[in-house]
Amino acid sequence: MLQVYSHCKQQHGGQCTSETLALVLQRLDALFLQSAAPALIRARAAASAVLAHLDTASESLLLAAVGHGAGVVGRLSGGLSMQQTEVQVFTASGSADTQQERPTYGLVGGGRHKLQQLSDAYCKQMGLEPAPVKLGASCKPIVSQQRLTAIDEHVILASTGLWQAVSPEDAALRCHFHLKGIAGVDGLLDGHAGGDQPTVTLNTARHIVAHAVSKRGGSRRQSCVVPNVTAVVITLRWPATSLNQAFSVHLKRQLQEGEPLCLDSPRGRALHRWGQIRSWLEYHRARRRMLLMKWRYTTQQVLVAGQQAARKLEERLWLEQHKAVRR
Repeated sequence: MLQVYSHCKQQHGGQCTSETLALVLQRLDALFLQSAAPALIRARAAASAVLAHLDTASESLLLAAVGHGAGVVGRLSGGLSMQQTEVQVFTASGSADTQQERPTYGLVGGGRHKLQQLSDAYCKQMGLEPAPVKLGASCKPIVSQQRLTAIDEHVILASTGLWQAVSPEDAALRCHFHLKGIAGVDGLLDGHAGGDQPTVTLNTARHIVAHAVSKRGGSRRQSCVVPNVTAVVITLRWPATSLNQAFSVHLKRQLQEGEPLCLDSPRGRALHRWGQIRSWLEYHRARRRMLLMKWRYTTQQVLVAGQQAARKLEERLWLEQHKAVRR
């Protein structure tokens, strides 16, 4: 993939643009269809991928997707005082240009037959049943370019299975508190009792995946076929500016200068426990503010739509009244 990317980048003057990413996906799709995979797999599943390019010079993010990959950009903007999550979702990027009959083997049993049944059940459940693809035909990639600002904290690229269990707002909020919080706060955020001793915390991507798997397991879905849950989190480290400092939340322990934190002492364990509780309170306050802001935005949109409909009705009645007067 890196060789294909380097070759496509040279064709565009050594710069990565939206056309470069689209060309990379097309080349990868062609290589996949020309591979030594069985004809059934090549005919049913064209290449599915999501590519992301972070350009630090122009402070922009290029995203490209093909097939049934899903990429979401989750932004926790404005710190905890005004949270806004901007989402870009990639879905199926188009149908095949030509179609052909899907090859069948007519098997009654066996591993291959069971695998085909599971694949058909998954595609039917997810609504991702693609048209059979002729060998050599490629899907049309979709490309998006987004401008990043100094208050954007994370870029989350995840599979469809994760976004079925976790909302983009929840994922962005989890990323924020997973990095800002202290060690051992993950158990409190998940509703478990935290201990006095700090626990080994996962990285941000694994933390979100573990949270999604636990939520999906708690829902007790009856389906035997579930999509994979994967995630990649890009944390943006912006310079320390007055804007970032104004929206930053300091959840570290308030200790005297030069005094180490000793968990063997009662005071150290109490400070650690208080830090966990404070992070838990801040998380639920931020989540409540986020839900209130979403409710306020929704009601405002409904009010604006009602005002526009009332204005149109008033204009229509005024025109009908004047037409009746003229007659």
